[in-house]
This record gives sequence, structure tokens and C-alpha cells, in this order.
Amino acid sequence: MIDGQLTESDKELFGQGMQFKDFTAQPAQVKTVKLLPQNQSIIEVTIHEGKYHQVKRMFEQVKKTSAPATSGTNWATPIR
Repeated sequence: MIDGQLTESDKELFGQGMQFKDFTAQPAQVKTVKLLPQNQSIIEVTIHEGKYHQVKRMFEQVKKTSAPATSGTNWATPIR
């Protein structure tokens, strides 16, 4: 879940990959699953690596605040 909504520009940035000080994130797929009241959104992110709090840092780069998943909720399905 994030505060706000992703724009098409935000989605393009995820799709291009992002540069951080300590690594470059590979391109990610992102889509809005559901818009919630109080200007929040449930987002699905597909990544091919998971480095150093990558998803949180990707949302910070597009100026969105991500909330941690609620305990006991399966928000992510790792694919190995």
C-alpha cells in the first residue's frame, strides 16, 4: 500500500530500472490493484532481485510513501 497514486510517469521509472548510490535496480513491473479511500493505493510490484530494501527505496524515488504489509497478510509471492 502506498500513499497517493502512481502516475504513468512513475510506472515508466519502475519499468526503466532505477539508479541508487549503492546499486542499480533492474526494471520492475508495477500496477495499481485497488484505489482506497484517503488517497491510498494497493500496488503490485514484480521484481527480479531484492536488494537493500529495494521496493521501499523505489517508491521513495517517485515520492511515494509505502506502508509495510499487515502481519499475517501474504502481500508478496516469491518466485524462485
